[in-house]
Amino acid sequence: MRESSMRRENLKLTARRLWDAFLLSLALPAALYTFCFFVLTYPLIWKWNSYFYADNLDGLQNEWNLWWFRKAIVELHQSPWFTTWLHAPQGTTLFGHTLQPLVGTIGIFLGVIFPRVQVYNLIITGCFVSCGVTAFWLARYVTGQYIPALIGGFAFTFTGFHFAHARGHMELISAEFLPLFLLVWLRFLDKPTFCRVIAPGVVLGLAACSDFNFVFYCILAGCICVIFYLPRLAAIARQHRGMPLYLPLRFGVFVMAALICCGPLLIPLEIHDMQDPFVGAHDAAVYSADLGSAFVPGGVSMLGRYTRAFWSKLTCEPSEQDVYLGLTVVAMAVYGVVRHRSVNVSVGLWIALAVVSYALSLGPVLHFHGIARTGPMMPYTWLETLLPPLKLGGCPSRISVLLALAVSVLASVGVAAICNRHHWTSAVVICAFVIWMVIDLWPIPFAYTPVIYPPWTTALRNLPLKGAVMSRAYNNNPCAELYCQTLYDRPMAFGYISRVPTSVTQNDDLILGCAQNGAFAALRHDFGFVYLVLRKDMRLPNLPIVYSDDTVVIEELPPGTP
Repeated sequence: MRESSMRRENLKLTARRLWDAFLLSLALPAALYTFCFFVLTYPLIWKWNSYFYADNLDGLQNEWNLWWFRKAIVELHQSPWFTTWLHAPQGTTLFGHTLQPLVGTIGIFLGVIFPRVQVYNLIITGCFVSCGVTAFWLARYVTGQYIPALIGGFAFTFTGFHFAHARGHMELISAEFLPLFLLVWLRFLDKPTFCRVIAPGVVLGLAACSDFNFVFYCILAGCICVIFYLPRLAAIARQHRGMPLYLPLRFGVFVMAALICCGPLLIPLEIHDMQDPFVGAHDAAVYSADLGSAFVPGGVSMLGRYTRAFWSKLTCEPSEQDVYLGLTVVAMAVYGVVRHRSVNVSVGLWIALAVVSYALSLGPVLHFHGIARTGPMMPYTWLETLLPPLKLGGCPSRISVLLALAVSVLASVGVAAICNRHHWTSAVVICAFVIWMVIDLWPIPFAYTPVIYPPWTTALRNLPLKGAVMSRAYNNNPCAELYCQTLYDRPMAFGYISRVPTSVTQNDDLILGCAQNGAFAALRHDFGFVYLVLRKDMRLPNLPIVYSDDTVVIEELPPGTP
C-alpha cells in the first residue's frame, strides 16, 4: 500500500515537472513571441480573415504552393514534386522549386479547420514564433539563463532578414530548424551518444523540407562547431582507447541519418540538374549583402527613412538587401564577448560563426554603398568552386541568417552577464536595452494582399470544355496568374516557379511561338489548350468570346486539325 502511494506521488511529481517544463520552455515563449509579432506588425491582426500576410508577388506563389500540395496529395493522389498543371502539357518537376513539403503538410491539416487565408496567416505567424522559440532554446542551452535567452530569441526572430523575406519568401522565414540543429548538434558534441546522434540528422532533413539553403547553412555551422570541439572530442577518444571506433561510428550514424532524411529531396534535385539543367538561378555577384547592410537600417525598418541614401543604392532587390541586425543587438553582443567569463560561456564558436557567415554573405564581389570594390575574389567564390550546387541558389545575402543567429546568441550572453551582477541597476539596464532593441528592430507596416475572387475565374471554372488554358490576365504579375489558377482549377501554360528545367523552357517557347504566330488551332490540337484568357484591351477579334467583363475576356480556341 505504501509503495503504491509512493508510486502515485512520483507520477504526480513527474507530471508536474513536465507541465512546468512545457509552460516555461514552450507555452510562455510562444505566447510572448506571438504577442510581439502582432504588436510589431499592428494593425495586421485586424486583417486576419480578409488579407494574406504577403505581397502580391512571391507571396501569392506561396499560396499556390499550399494549394498544389494539398491538391496533389488529397485530390490527385500523386507525388507533389511533379505537375502537369503548370507548363502544360509537358509539365515540370518541382524539385527545384520552393515547395516546402513540411509547410504543405501542415497546411493540409490546418485546411480541415480553417479557410485558406487563415491557413496562410497561421503559417506566417507560426514561422516567426517557432524561430523565436528554437532560438530561445539554443540561447538558454548556451547561457543557462531564462530571461537572456528570451531576449536572444526575440533578437533573432524579429531581425531585418526575417521581416524582409516575410513578404514573399515563406521558405526563408521557416528558419526554425537552424537554431534547432545547432542545439541538438551541440548536445551531441557535448555527449556523443547514439541517442543524441539521430536528432541532428532528423533536424537536417526537416531543414531540407523548408529550404535547401538551410541544409548548407546547418552543415557549415556544424563544421565550425566540430573545429571548436576538437580538443573535447580528442579527450573523449582518449577515454575510449579500447574502442577506437567510438567516435567514427557515431559520426557515421549521423551521416547515415542525414542521408536518409535529406537524400529523397537533395539527390533527385542533383540528378535533374545534371540531366536537364535548371534555369533561373540568381547572379551571386548581385544578390549579395553590402559591407554595411548588416549595420545600417534597411528599407523594411522604421529607421530606414533616415538611411535611404545608403540602402537605396544597393545592388539587389529589397527582400535580399535588408540584413540589418540592430545596432543595439550588436552592441549587446560585443558586451557579451567582453564579459563572457562572468557567465562561464565560451564565445569563440559564436564569434567564428558570425565572422564566417558575414564574410560569405558578402558574395563573390565586395560591395560597399552599392559599388563593387573588388573583383570575384571573396571567400564565397572559393566556396562556390568547391560546392557547384550552390550556383542553383545564387543568393549569398541569405547566409546572413547565420550571422543574425550568432549575434543573437552573443547578445543573450551579454544580457546574462548583466544579470549576473545581482544589482538593482541590472534590471534597469536590461529594461532600457529591451526598449531600445524593440525600437531599433521595429519594421515598417507588414505587407498584405486582399483575398479576391475575380468573377472570370468562376466563369472559367464552370465552362464546359475540359482542358488547359493560356492566361494573360495579369501580364506583369505571373504570381497573380498562379493564384488565379487555384480558383479556376485548370492546368495552365507556363507558370512562375523558382527553377525551371531547360527542356520545359524549350517547350514553352514552342507554345509561345504558336500563340504569337496566330496558330491557335495548333494550340488546341497539338497542346490541348481550349481557352485563352486575355485583358480586354488585348482581345483577339477572330476568336469566339465565351465570357467578358470590364477587364477580362475568355476566348475559345478553334478545334480541328491545324
